[in-house]
Amino acid sequence: MVLAMSRPWKHPATGIYWLRKAVPDNLRSAVGKREEKFSLKTRDPVEAKRLHAEALAALERRWANLRAPMRKPDNSELHRVSIAIYEHFLNLGEIPGVEWDIEVGDRLWERDPIDYSKFSIEKPIILPAPGRSDMANFSVRNVK
Repeated sequence: MVLAMSRPWKHPATGIYWLRKAVPDNLRSAVGKREEKFSLKTRDPVEAKRLHAEALAALERRWANLRAPMRKPDNSELHRVSIAIYEHFLNLGEIPGVEWDIEVGDRLWERDPIDYSKFSIEKPIILPAPGRSDMANFSVRNVK
């Protein structure tokens, strides 16, 4: 008996090829859907076969990663990853690190358009603490 291999699916309306593959039962809760679908963004059948093979391999790697038990990386792995990230940023021409914007405070709030000189209060209004029983009897009496 020959097993059917996954192949590109051609959308009937647009003619664009897609990868469609059912998610295995044991991964449905982790993936969150019953079927994975990705556009291959081509109408060329030869190109679609090549892109389908690449996308399918990436999908299978992702599923294998979801099946693998979680483990804590050791220091040598963390060191290798940090060096790779650092070199990536150097290749981009950026220095990795934190860049502080010291003028951000000037842009946080606009000037208040209310002219408070119109209001006068003889003595400060002290509000009772929330949840106190005297809150129901509170009234503002000290405002001119």
